[in-house]
Amino acid sequence: MNPVPPLPARSALITGAARRIGAALAEDLAAQGYCLHLHAHTSGALLEQVAEDLRTRHGVRVRTHLADLADVTAVRRLVHDLTEDPHPPALVINNASEFLGHYDRAECTDIDTVARTLMVNTAVPIALSGVAARGGNGHVVNITDAHTDLTCASHLPYDVSKAALTDATARLAVLLAPSVRVNAVAPALVLPPPGAGEAELHEMAGRAPLLRSAPLADIVAAVRFLTATGSVTGQTIMIDSGAHLVWDSESDLRPQPVPPHPDPAA
Repeated sequence: MNPVPPLPARSALITGAARRIGAALAEDLAAQGYCLHLHAHTSGALLEQVAEDLRTRHGVRVRTHLADLADVTAVRRLVHDLTEDPHPPALVINNASEFLGHYDRAECTDIDTVARTLMVNTAVPIALSGVAARGGNGHVVNITDAHTDLTCASHLPYDVSKAALTDATARLAVLLAPSVRVNAVAPALVLPPPGAGEAELHEMAGRAPLLRSAPLADIVAAVRFLTATGSVTGQTIMIDSGAHLVWDSESDLRPQPVPPHPDPAA
């Protein structure tokens, strides 16, 4: 028998919450009545707009936090502010990510670039997992990446950091059990690659088994499932239309010429 029954966390932290995946998750949690801690780095004005909109439409408590997650002092301050809050988060969603797009060879081996990427994408999510553990009955959801196993040299710092976070998810699930569950959602084909547009995303999605991109709503649904299912821990859910099953190289991450559609009458 599980000595700590899984209870729903009603206060949540989302890092990188000013736009895209983070903002979509904030909307869903606010609609469920969660008190929210929303984090951003440089998008303070946008974050405040998101927070005020959620307060107005859902009547929930929303506190905003600005912090550079590559700064150890700033992270310590964030952890202190979260744990001392009257509503400390029992649900922690590590969504913030450091990604420069295609790194050149010098950037891939530059100590500042590598250290910053590993700090934001791996070290801080591990550290913030401890926040969920403070009160027991916690849950951590790490937003990783479905394609970190590809041999993609120009993504080296990012891929290494996200692969490490996926590995840490399983290890933390054992370390923090039974009072905290730790899971991950690994998306891809959700947004166009850096410097590309919707047409490029559509073309890349056409090479995935399901022949479509992955909508933000699917990521939200996966997080909601994990949060509501108290017996699941140490799992990573791929949200990429099956692309990880067939892609195996850096070329698969780049838009390709679209071959002519075969004539069914031929």
